[in-house]
Amino acid sequence: MFYDTHGDLVRPVRIDGEIREGYFVSIAGRVYSTRQQHGRRYVLRSFDQYHRELKLRINNVGYANFCIHTLDSSDRSTRTALVNRVVLEAFRCSPPTSQHHAGHCDDNPLNNHVDNLMWQTPQENAQQSIHRGRNCRGENSCHAKLTETEVLAIRCDHRRFKDIANQYGVSTSTISLIRLRRTWKHVI
Repeated sequence: MFYDTHGDLVRPVRIDGEIREGYFVSIAGRVYSTRQQHGRRYVLRSFDQYHRELKLRINNVGYANFCIHTLDSSDRSTRTALVNRVVLEAFRCSPPTSQHHAGHCDDNPLNNHVDNLMWQTPQENAQQSIHRGRNCRGENSCHAKLTETEVLAIRCDHRRFKDIANQYGVSTSTISLIRLRRTWKHVI
């Protein structure tokens, strides 16, 4: 059992149930490598002998990730791993099914402490986002061109789609989807 310089428990990184040699993760979501470079090759050290904290990258949707490199010199492949998933696999268990994702209890994708993480299906995550009001549909969407009042007016308007679309500055397909209730379903 190892502890990092912050006093947090550290365990080996597991991905899909397999331990990745040379990588460790703390209970707070910090990732460490024990690979030490000697010339053109890397040597594995034990955590208490040598470790360095890896710089985490933030992906396009705000989640922290890092790169895992293979130790085999003939196969220099790299894999990107999400920190939240690695923390759950190291300190809790493997995901119940392949469909499960690592969800955040406080909705902060950068808070990767094990107490803030849980396995969720995509459906559970979507329901949680609606329940907590963090989904952006309708007027709350940054891409919305219409208001709920305008959507109700469009549904009652019996003119040609082209005329309605020109009036609101949207496409005829948008008008069609609103009328068929395929979009703006939440507006009654």
